[in-house]
Amino acid sequence: MEVRRTETQTGGFGVNMNEIGKTKTPNPGERWLQNDDGTIVFICGADPDGDPVYFDEGGERLHISTLRFFTQEFYHEPRCTGFDWLPVEQVL
Repeated sequence: MEVRRTETQTGGFGVNMNEIGKTKTPNPGERWLQNDDGTIVFICGADPDGDPVYFDEGGERLHISTLRFFTQEFYHEPRCTGFDWLPVEQVL
């Protein structure tokens, strides 16, 4: 596993080593939900820098976001099984 160093550690950019373990990292095959509107995205993999590559329901193009911003805008929902998934509270 490649770990990128942060500006505070080496003058570079990347994951803050102090935050590892506090924030889940997106993995291929997972579905994540956007915080503001609940849009579901599917994680395809990562780019060469380790940033998540994903697509939304339309699937017309791939999106790439820096890991830092992605984990601020989205959260992992392990119960999500597809783009038509709804939380149990909304189904009842």
